[in-house]
Amino acid sequence: MVRIIGYSQTPNNKFFEGTGYARGTIQKQQNIYVFYQFIQSHSENSMLFYIGNEESYYTVIVEKGYIVLRWREGNNVLEQKSAKKEFPLTQGKELQVVLLGQAKKILVRLTGQDVITAKYTPEEYKSYYLGGLASSLRERYNITAPPFKGCMSNIKLDSIVVTFEDEIGVGRGCSSDFLAIRESTFALGGSLSAPPRGFKLNADMTISLGFRTLQNGGVLLKNNQGDIGMELSLVDGFVVFNLDKRALKSNRMYKDGKWHYLTVKKRGSRLEMRVDEEDLGQVQPLSSLVTANGPDVLLGKGTFQGCLTNLYMRRPGALYKPEDLSAFSSSGDVSVGVCAAEHPPQLIVASLYQDPGHSAWETELWQGDSTSRCSLPPAVNRAYHLGGPTSHLRYNIAPQVLNYRPHFSLAFRTRSAEGLLLFVGSKRGHWHMALYITKGRIKLSVGGNLPITHMEMCNDGKWHTVMFSLEMNTFHLVVDQHRAMDGVLTHSNGSSLELQPPVFLGSVPQYTYTESQRLLPRESVVGCIRNFKMNNQWIEEPSANHGAPPCFNGNTEKGAYFSGKGGYVALDCPNSNFMGVGFHLEFEVRPRNMTGILLHIRDQHHPHLVLFMKNGEVVLKARSTAGESSVSVTQQGLCDGLFHRVTVSRKNTVQLTVDEKSEHMRGSSFSGISSGCHLYAGGVPDTFLHHKPPVKASFVGCIRNLRINGKPISFGKAPQVFGPVNTQECPAS
Repeated sequence: MVRIIGYSQTPNNKFFEGTGYARGTIQKQQNIYVFYQFIQSHSENSMLFYIGNEESYYTVIVEKGYIVLRWREGNNVLEQKSAKKEFPLTQGKELQVVLLGQAKKILVRLTGQDVITAKYTPEEYKSYYLGGLASSLRERYNITAPPFKGCMSNIKLDSIVVTFEDEIGVGRGCSSDFLAIRESTFALGGSLSAPPRGFKLNADMTISLGFRTLQNGGVLLKNNQGDIGMELSLVDGFVVFNLDKRALKSNRMYKDGKWHYLTVKKRGSRLEMRVDEEDLGQVQPLSSLVTANGPDVLLGKGTFQGCLTNLYMRRPGALYKPEDLSAFSSSGDVSVGVCAAEHPPQLIVASLYQDPGHSAWETELWQGDSTSRCSLPPAVNRAYHLGGPTSHLRYNIAPQVLNYRPHFSLAFRTRSAEGLLLFVGSKRGHWHMALYITKGRIKLSVGGNLPITHMEMCNDGKWHTVMFSLEMNTFHLVVDQHRAMDGVLTHSNGSSLELQPPVFLGSVPQYTYTESQRLLPRESVVGCIRNFKMNNQWIEEPSANHGAPPCFNGNTEKGAYFSGKGGYVALDCPNSNFMGVGFHLEFEVRPRNMTGILLHIRDQHHPHLVLFMKNGEVVLKARSTAGESSVSVTQQGLCDGLFHRVTVSRKNTVQLTVDEKSEHMRGSSFSGISSGCHLYAGGVPDTFLHHKPPVKASFVGCIRNLRINGKPISFGKAPQVFGPVNTQECPAS
């Protein structure tokens, strides 16, 4: 509720990070409400105010610098816009929202002047929001305005200073440094420009930025100083770095609508380019001199359609500080301060963003191939299952993004009392950021300082939402909208931690362990993680997946579940001569697709036994000194949702049995493996695919009770798990 503190001349100064909101409840119904707040912001797009109930709502938002009042009247959504652009408010102004019940008017005032007057229908309201809105209300009313980033102070209701019931992504105190805008959306014809401010092309230089687009071409950044020209652009989907008649071109295309991070450097006569820290590009033939209109730094140049973020132009005095895009002059169709992946701005094609309900990964996985006739278990949107000593997801996020006020959010459900949720290490291994559970409670550890703790138990098997961030020398933790006591960095500010990719969800590989991690859990929680975001933007597919399949609803049962997508498990071979006479292999399988690799046994050079499904037929291929032989069994109803028993036995001949149906292999038997045995289940490493295997698809479904020569083979103790595989359990449905 709104708690009356009493009138105070001291303004309650708050910083809204652009990720959340402040919410208050209204207990006393009145004929007139006057909401005051002094606002300072560089953003031209944000949500300022919301009040509503089940019947109606009123919102005050900023769109392209104009103040917009939007409200619902019956089934219609109406709006009214200010006569001129009012934002950005670099110097700050007082905003008032006035509800006049008797006059049936709503007024929006800026420094005492009415900028919007509209019809108002008095209603009973129990709460209101500043700076943003809860996701449930956003989804109900399709409200897509981004959260407010900036300062609010002297916040009052009817001249009485208030505090709020909930504050998500809201900090105490505010500085002009907090107001900088780091992202922008460009439509065709739009551009931003600014003087180089000490950035020089004739000296060593570094530029880095993030971008996302679905277009083949466009200029990202361009600058000309004297007879030296420089340009970063997309050409046929490839990134091209042009500087002073020299050029580098990326090896891959980047027109997939996902975030990519580009860094270019000049050191003496040497040029360097990196895209996503991996693609180093190749030298291109000499190109013509890049020209530009004047010495200004140009972004977009009217040819780029997409988003740019976190532009760094390293120079003395600004080595680790991203550029404030609100200080750039805009031309054409540009939206500064907006690039929300989950809610597309109206000015950019909707196809730039994935459907918020399904990532491309989920869509491909759950649609399956066109020949599949199997039903698939119900999966949780945007969710992965974690569990075990090696289960983790890895994300490559640019260091400059990690080290400038990082804000993470995710949801999880688990019954684990101990375990890791997220870990980010540092460049020298001294510091870290870690989110973990101990004794059933969430903790956040940053920089080796004492962790902060959410005191409520969270290992109840229900979904919990966590937001955590690092802001200058403090770090914050919010669990289920309840904020823990802030932590303080005692040794430095956040940017000097030198956080370094990758970001891990779940377990951390053994090779990354440092002294700073000795008090942290070593293994992942067993449970599900979903809706992973950084800086309020969805982070879609991980760069690597080790044992983290989709998260399923419903009951589970013992087994190993393979979710395709190249996933497989490397198992230990029983012994050096296990494939001789008397060899017996058996397991149970419940397929979810009709084609895929089941088991693959090989030495260092050749496969010796491959068992797979192809269009519903179970096939065994074997290799001997005399060549290759095969046998197959066609069994109806493999996709009936039941387990089917598969055996391979070797006596005088090789026999393949599926349930009660058997076939014998004609020709020679398979040869044994004297050394270097490799046993894979569900698929094989990409390096083996050049041997032209009979099928390339990895398996989707459950395998359990694997035995070789009577010895149980444990998936749970597999030394290596690659891709979306759950080695502990399968969905029962």
